[in-house]
Amino acid sequence: MSNFVAPNEAVLVQRLESFAKEFNDPQEVEARYRIECLGDHYAQQGGWVLVGWNAVVLTLVKRHNWTPSQIRELSLKDLAVVLTEDLVRHQLSEMQRHYLALWMKQQR
Repeated sequence: MSNFVAPNEAVLVQRLESFAKEFNDPQEVEARYRIECLGDHYAQQGGWVLVGWNAVVLTLVKRHNWTPSQIRELSLKDLAVVLTEDLVRHQLSEMQRHYLALWMKQQR
């Protein structure tokens, strides 16, 4: 039995709002959001309780034997490079795409 619980709409919106405060560039917000959603994918595949960023950290700890602090020290660009193959393969869910598109439209 899986412990995974998919983030709801409110969580997705909160993520985008949080990332918009953290990053000035909409492309960086989108990249961070996609990485967070990739973490949800990892969590679903692993049946984990952890989702989003925490699932990304757990995956990289398991995959590369890095410590969580080493992962947190990576820049967004470096993290995107490390996760490139997974980001290319992983498609956002319809709901994840919807909220990203709404947010992007508001930025224009």
